[in-house]
Parts: sequence; structure tokens; C-alpha cells
Amino acid sequence: MAHKTHCSDTACHSCGGCGGSCAVPRPASARRAEGHSSAPWPAVLKLAPEEGECYHNKDLLLTAGCAALIQPAFQRFLRGRTVLALCPALGSSADIEKLTRILSGGSVRTITILRMDSPCCQPLRQMLCAALESSGKFIPWQEIILDRSGALVE
Repeated sequence: MAHKTHCSDTACHSCGGCGGSCAVPRPASARRAEGHSSAPWPAVLKLAPEEGECYHNKDLLLTAGCAALIQPAFQRFLRGRTVLALCPALGSSADIEKLTRILSGGSVRTITILRMDSPCCQPLRQMLCAALESSGKFIPWQEIILDRSGALVE
């Protein structure tokens, strides 16, 4: 029963109830309001779809989940970007492999890393570099680092 609240596709029953891990389309009005033509849902890397329009000719925001909670103006980082969130401290080789598949299959234009200035967030850069190397793609990227107050670290 809970499965149907997360999935609009009844054919998804083969997964035994995804608990939200299926790509659920959001209403067009919500996507327009957010400035996205298409966005993955859920946006958490472990649950996000590996393929889709949301990765084709798009800019990607790879963010530590805590950055969204600490940065008061987080919405400004979202504009025009497809968002994938994760906790780098809890990252695994499976996360790198999934990110590699996303980068390999799509035509991501640029990648922005948004993370905290803390030891637990530092692996995010290494995860991205490993995924880029494995994908064989050259995608320009930048890193934005926030301190604990949410201010940009120069």
C-alpha cells in the first residue's frame, strides 16, 4: 500500500515496494516553479534514477546534504541545475559507481560541488574525480565550500 504513494507506475511492483526509490515525475507546475525543466526525484544519489532527461545537456549540483540545511540561500545554488545530494562521510564505492553511470549515460555540461568545510565532506571531491575518471568524460567542475555558519569559504 505504501508503495503506491511513492510510485505512479504499477509495473514497479517487481521491486517489492521501492519506498521512494523509483523515479516519480513531479507535476509540471512544480518543475516550472523551481526553474527546472526536469529533475530527478528523489534527488538523493542512492535513490535517484541513473538515466533521464534530467541529466541531458544539464548542469549538475552534487551537494552534501548538510549544505542545504546550513546555507540560508541554498535555493540560489539550485537554479538551472539538476541536484544530487549525498553524505560524503557515508559514501561508498557503490555511490561512485552510480555517479559514474549517471555521468557516462548523460550529457552533463558542468558539475558544481557544494560541501561543508569539514573533514566528513572532503571525500566528495575525490568521489567526483573517481567517477569522472571511470566515466572517461571530461566535464568541467567547480567546488563551493561553506563554513559552519553557511558562509562561503574563500
